[in-house]
Amino acid sequence: MIELIDGRNISKQTPEEVQKLLKRDVRSLSPEEMEVMQLIMAEMTGGKTGLLELMNELEFQEPMVDIETWLTDPYHFGKVHNLWPKLIDDMIELFNGEYYEVIMTGSLGYGKSYFAKIAACRVFYEMSCLRNPQKSFGLAPDSLIAFLAISLSEQTARKVLFEDLQNMLSMSPYFNEKFKPKLTQKEIRFPNNVWATPASSTANAGIGSNAIGAIMDESNFLGAMSKEMKASHARHGHVDNAELLYAQVSRRIKSRFNKFGKMPGKLFLVSSKRTTTDFTERRIAEAREDPNVFVREYCLTGDTPIKIPLKGIIAIKDLVGVENFRTVSVDPATGQGVLGKGHSAQRTGVNVPVYKITMEDGSVVRATKEHPFLMNDLTYVELQNLKVGDELFSF
Repeated sequence: MIELIDGRNISKQTPEEVQKLLKRDVRSLSPEEMEVMQLIMAEMTGGKTGLLELMNELEFQEPMVDIETWLTDPYHFGKVHNLWPKLIDDMIELFNGEYYEVIMTGSLGYGKSYFAKIAACRVFYEMSCLRNPQKSFGLAPDSLIAFLAISLSEQTARKVLFEDLQNMLSMSPYFNEKFKPKLTQKEIRFPNNVWATPASSTANAGIGSNAIGAIMDESNFLGAMSKEMKASHARHGHVDNAELLYAQVSRRIKSRFNKFGKMPGKLFLVSSKRTTTDFTERRIAEAREDPNVFVREYCLTGDTPIKIPLKGIIAIKDLVGVENFRTVSVDPATGQGVLGKGHSAQRTGVNVPVYKITMEDGSVVRATKEHPFLMNDLTYVELQNLKVGDELFSF
């Protein structure tokens, strides 16, 4: 269920929804699978797990650690990511719940795309634990399993893969030892014929592949359909390119991997907001009662000052309509100042509760309570958890 909390759309699986999903999964079992499940439950009631352990040995070549361990263990991904605590909690909730679709929207800079890329690496990790992913998902032997990175151009999508995902994977001892990817000019190729593949929003993304998941980067900016395309897709009601791409990719994922009503991958819709009729806004409205859709959105207020090289201090609201702009940022791993890139500044909410932070020099920052702030020790703390005397990072 998606609720409006403090003016922000936040998904939350209720106990009733969890029970309904469990019943759905049980109903989808064949008579033989039901018999096996009953045998396992009978064993577990008696304190034994022999049959379950045997089935796991047949299915998995590596024991799969839970998402919290994976995020904190240095051997897996603990030394790779720098997610702020709220997003770590969100990541744990995402992978512990039965979510298939993920909508990350709101303001610039809180880590939407970064979150999606870390989650994609978790999907690759889960694939690595299987002895034979194709067999596990009922696919033809040695068939390609693809995770798609979709952006406005294939060049931009390839940049996401090569500059971000590849760097993350290279820092993980687990991936280097157990599931080392090979970088080509167009893809990241893992063992067992699992690939990460870039795709352009102008192409029929994922139409010919066994897509297990995808990231639709800046999905609200993927462009309008031509008159010809609108006429061709009128019967389906698609109003823009993002909606058309979403339908194509979602349909492909479900047709290949909807095993017993559950899917192993995730479809990420990641984007800053433009208007109240954006694709992500329409998708959130459609999915209000869908327990499989995970939604998060966080933001700053429009008068928040941003330092722009060669131009000085500019309020975020004055960057609305500026397609791309440079910012002064910080590398959270080293604490060094770096040039950053910003784009698509837009209003993301109206009549939303905001809070004021007053600095030692009298300057003020206003933000929603969940917005992360970088501290002097290079960790992130949400506004609601800041205390008088806390020291924020400064150049």
